[in-house]
Amino acid sequence: MKHEEIYFSLPKGGLLGNSDVMTNSDVWNYSAIAIQDGTNYYIWARGVSVQVTAQEMVEIVKNPTLGSGTAAMRVHERIEAMRYIEKIRRNPSRKSS
Repeated sequence: MKHEEIYFSLPKGGLLGNSDVMTNSDVWNYSAIAIQDGTNYYIWARGVSVQVTAQEMVEIVKNPTLGSGTAAMRVHERIEAMRYIEKIRRNPSRKSS
């Protein structure tokens, strides 16, 4: 098994400069681990793992910036969805009878 640490982040600067709340938020800037296990590839971040394709892995390792349309952004959205699913799984709502 091979692994490598990567850092997902929003592009800095832009119209709002470094004062932009989103560019400084932990939601958009965080460490992750890229994992290759045989012919399977995964990104582990923020307490969950998602499977990615070999092509996504190459793109993310080369460019982990969360820009519009990037592999990093697509995987970030899957990570957030998985976190939401895990939250529901751990705390299912109870309906009253």
